[in-house]
Order: sequence, then structure tokens, then C-alpha cells
Amino acid sequence: MKYMIDGEKRGPLPQAEQFQEQFKWEVDHSQLIECFVENGFVIVDSLLDPKLISNLFRTVSSRYEELKGNFLSSNPNSNFSSASIGICRKIVSEIERSSLFYDITHSESLLNCLEKFLGLDLAKTAPNALFINDPIDDSPVTNKAMHQEVWTGALPEDILVWIPLHRIESNNTMAVIPGSHFFGLLPNRNREIVCPEGFE
Repeated sequence: MKYMIDGEKRGPLPQAEQFQEQFKWEVDHSQLIECFVENGFVIVDSLLDPKLISNLFRTVSSRYEELKGNFLSSNPNSNFSSASIGICRKIVSEIERSSLFYDITHSESLLNCLEKFLGLDLAKTAPNALFINDPIDDSPVTNKAMHQEVWTGALPEDILVWIPLHRIESNNTMAVIPGSHFFGLLPNRNREIVCPEGFE
């Protein structure tokens, strides 16, 4: 099996990408909603225009490098992890005021997909967030342990949309547990899930 990056054939898919294939559907596929209900998530293939994603990636990465460089040159002895969250929030704030944000959030294919799950009466309620997995950032906010999304204040009626900006790498993946939305709220201590006795 081969996969493509920027039009160039590469070797076998990394294990994580092979795993995700069973959860990936086109927006009009009959299995899309069934996969979501059964697993608690679904990967929607080709949902957004690749030009939008490329533009978002360029905007985020160039601004991040600029703000990170400014911080490191001004604070050479400081822990970057303390600044990374603020940098990401600043970038999100800037993007939210751009036409790029409008183009993404009002993408016809995205809205059509959300209507399949939520109906025609759509409302965006959750704040926008940006997480950058930077090797020099060891903050527990950007390097989360396994957790339940209810921590964010998400309701059962909410759908979170996550947009990856590049392909899977060993240090940037997001892990999910299929079917974990049926677990109910698990107890937590010190940002870690505490599984009840006998629970795996």
C-alpha cells in the first residue's frame, strides 16, 4: 500500500494512518453517521478545500515561528511552555478576524456535513483553540494525557471539529478510543483519569 505526500508516492502507511482508515468516510457516504454514533468520532475525508488548509497551515506556522522567536530572544532563560499557550491564543485571535476563518467556518461542505448530524439549525458555541506540539513545549495543556472532552465544557449535543494541518508524525498525533463516549464520566485526579477497579 502506498500513500501520497505532495504528489509523491511514499512507502507503507504509518501504523496510525492504517488504523484511521476504518474511521474515514466521504461526507456523502451512508456509513458516516453510523461510524460517528458507534465510535464517538469520525474522520471526514476531503471535507475542506486543500487550499484553505494549506493557507491556514502557512498562516499558523509562520506566525508561530515569529512569535516563538520573539519570545525566545527576549526571554532566553525562561521556560517556553509558559508562553506557548499565550502564543497559540494570540494566533487564534488573529485568525478569527481574517477572511480565512470565515471561509473555513462557512465552507459549504463543512456546513452540509454538520447538518447531517445536527439538522439545519446550527450554532457555533465553543471557543476556537490551537494546539501546536512543539518539542520544546512540555506544557500539560498542549501535551495532554488521555482525557474526556467533557473537561472542555462540551455537552452531549456538541460536535467538536478538529482540523489537522499536516500528516501524522510521531510527535503530533491525537489518540482517541473508539466507543469511549459510552463510558460515562470517569473520575480524575491531577489531570489523569482514575479508572474504577476492573475497568480497562
